[in-house]
Amino acid sequence: MVGYGDKTVETAQNYGRFGGLFFLPEGANIWAGRRYLDQRINIFAYNTKEVHIDSGLGYNSKNFDLNVGTDQIDWSSDTAPQAIEGSRRIVDMAYRIDQTELGMTYVKEIDDPLGTGKQKAISFSAKYSMPSFWGVAKGQSTVKLQYGKGVIAPYLNTSRITVLSEEGDCSMRFSTDGNLTLFDDFAVSPAFIYEYITSVKKLLTEPPLYLIQVIQGDMTYGSANETGIFTGVNVKQNIHHQNLSMLYEVMVNNTINKNGVEGASGVGYKIAAGPALQLDVLPYVAPILSLTVTYAGGDKEVTLLPEDSEWRVGYRMEVWF
Repeated sequence: MVGYGDKTVETAQNYGRFGGLFFLPEGANIWAGRRYLDQRINIFAYNTKEVHIDSGLGYNSKNFDLNVGTDQIDWSSDTAPQAIEGSRRIVDMAYRIDQTELGMTYVKEIDDPLGTGKQKAISFSAKYSMPSFWGVAKGQSTVKLQYGKGVIAPYLNTSRITVLSEEGDCSMRFSTDGNLTLFDDFAVSPAFIYEYITSVKKLLTEPPLYLIQVIQGDMTYGSANETGIFTGVNVKQNIHHQNLSMLYEVMVNNTINKNGVEGASGVGYKIAAGPALQLDVLPYVAPILSLTVTYAGGDKEVTLLPEDSEWRVGYRMEVWF
């Protein structure tokens, strides 16, 4: 991404990759530079893996990946002195056997800009991909189980620990998502997540400055065990070939002891619908424009909304290369 005016330049990925070398197995390559590795459940806009390496190197092949590097200190803005998190050393590995992938992510902080101490965390994952929807319908699906020590559930298998995690924290996540292709002109994509966090006493009970600036509501943190259950479905209806479609989404979550605060429990929901216009599909470009009307609400302890419910209108423009 290139900024206009301040002439800043930011790249999510900028690396060199080399394959075909005499000492590498067929199909394998090595890389060096800046990389971003993620696995995402789109309906929740939730990454079940998010490893950002600012400077590193790695080896990738059909069955095995090894990525090592450093993620530099994150600031709340270009000018603010408040750090989100210090620099970290990262080791990320994945081993694949047929449709199964086993993973490990190790993160160690190397400086302490917030004065909360240098921490380390490790996460493990096991993912199984199916060429059908749970073996009972046409489509595809994945099942993923994750466990971590020293990190809360939102940061499992990521390059982050944050001040919200303590080294004694343990967390797990079970997730599944996929696509059903039973109906002509309809694509149905359901998803489900279950998370559980066992917390130790938090050194930080109030949010850091950067969170106060961007989030409304009660953001106190506690040490109670937290449970989160999320379920949702996304439906895309093709109306005119690939150019015009309707998008529908329904999501519900049930959270117990949000942010580790005893009694901060409840249900949140979101219902959304709107059209999407894809102008054309060229060899390397696919511009898309979408408009969405959303009704969201639930218990304020979970949603952090100022009201029980609210309407929202949003739009998005994308160009895929």
